[in-house]
Formats: sequence, structure tokens, C-alpha cells
Amino acid sequence: HLRVHTNERPFVCKYCQKGFKLKGNLVVHKRRHLDIKKFHCSQCDAKFVTSSNLRDHELTHTDEYPYVCPVDDCDAKFKWKRSYIDHLRAHLNERNYTCQQCEKSFVDPSVLRRHKRSVHEGVKYECRVEGCDKKLSSPSNRTRHEKDAHNYNHQ
Repeated sequence: HLRVHTNERPFVCKYCQKGFKLKGNLVVHKRRHLDIKKFHCSQCDAKFVTSSNLRDHELTHTDEYPYVCPVDDCDAKFKWKRSYIDHLRAHLNERNYTCQQCEKSFVDPSVLRRHKRSVHEGVKYECRVEGCDKKLSSPSNRTRHEKDAHNYNHQ
């Protein structure tokens, strides 16, 4: 139990040298390198290394949103706990994801990834409406721009 309070990681993966505090976590991690997927979805052909990955995946086959934002006037619902926690951090303006290149911080890791691609790698998504030369930081921002600015729905 003491390793929980220290950063000691005595169990090391022989494939990638990543260290773990618990031997069981190393065993599960090694399954990823060996592509051992013991957990099978009953709805499709997907297979997973862990039962928790399978449980998360199974939610994609349902209309279930078990995580509901408790903030008044916010109707956000989430399938996955990680998304729910990131959403709550946005309400609190907790910015735990920082760009190593410019120190800008974000509440959501996916927004940090989009920032890196757009700002530091120069990846842009051009508007598909003829005559518009606007470039956007993500496919979803491009689609929103096309709909809002041009009343255009790409199929």
C-alpha cells in the first residue's frame, strides 16, 4: 500500500520500460503489447484488453447516459466518466492540460490536441463552400462554420 503514496514503480514492462506501482497493472499492460483481448462485445466484433474497456464500449450500443451534470441550467449528459469529469472541470475552469510549447492550458485533453495540431503543426480544415477561404482548427468547427455561415450541410 505504501507505493500508492510514493512514486516508486518497481514493476517494469520489458517491452516499453513503463513502470507500475502494482504487479497486476503491469500484467494488464503487457496484454496490450501482446494483443491479448479476452473481453468480447456481445453486440459487435470488438474485443478489449480489460473488462472496463469493454463496459465503456458497450455504452456505444445504448442510449444510456449515466453521468448527468449537477449544475443548474446545464443539461449535459455523458456516457463516460472521463468526459463527465472534464465537463465538471470546465464549470470550475480547471485547466489541467497544458501545451508544452506555449504554456496555454485547457480543461479538456482533446482541445489541447486540437490546439497543438492547429497552432503548432499548422493543420487547418478549409471550408468546403465555394468562394469561402476560411480555415478552421477542426473538422467539427468547419462543419459548424459551414452550417452557421452558409446554411450548408455536408453529407
